[in-house]
Amino acid sequence: MDKQELYIWFYTPARIEKFKLLPLYEDFWLSDKYCPKKQVPILGDWVMYYPPKDGFPSYDARFKMPEILYLHIKSKVQPSFDWFPQNYKLKIVSESFLNFMISNQLYGRFEATELKVFGKDGKEFIDKKFFVIRICEFDDNKFDFHIENKKRAIGCNKYNYFLYPDMQLKNYNDKQNIFFLNEFCYQDSIILTTDGKDYVMQNFNRPELYKLEDYRFVWNNQYNIEQLPDMVK
Repeated sequence: MDKQELYIWFYTPARIEKFKLLPLYEDFWLSDKYCPKKQVPILGDWVMYYPPKDGFPSYDARFKMPEILYLHIKSKVQPSFDWFPQNYKLKIVSESFLNFMISNQLYGRFEATELKVFGKDGKEFIDKKFFVIRICEFDDNKFDFHIENKKRAIGCNKYNYFLYPDMQLKNYNDKQNIFFLNEFCYQDSIILTTDGKDYVMQNFNRPELYKLEDYRFVWNNQYNIEQLPDMVK
């Protein structure tokens, strides 16, 4: 087993509020139609398709991602984030982040579609290109979670969700340095190796990074900035 040090990129609500890098939940909507004045949710059946469970690829046209998706944000400022979690399988990513994924052996393990981003005045932001990706294959089987050392996630007692402060890669081949997990408490995060962390810090805007062993405290205090551990710098 490789003892490669691992890091986690996770946006806490407390630091989202402080740094304003991501739009707040009530200040954006993702849709499969252009709808600048009214929050129209995603309407197509494609959003219900879950590749790890339903099989990939799907040959049913209903589940094909649209050629274009639309993100409306209540701001007049060009968004500067490089990735933005939407749910366990959908993420918004910048073009440079998409290329980072492809360079780390993830090509063919996700789908991507073009995203057009509009501000509150209906003007399209064009200075930075974005995509919506749908994860088709997760990396949980590449990790030993060391479940004997698991910790229950605060606020999730009745659902039996856990954190794994001692989890490690089973094998590390230095070609994949970014990992997506389907384990509940890690669905809105990205796991990085040391090389992945170094690349992220040098190439992406204001990443919120933590040592993996600190994530237990990050998750349990994500709404309280005074209790959050320090970010990796």
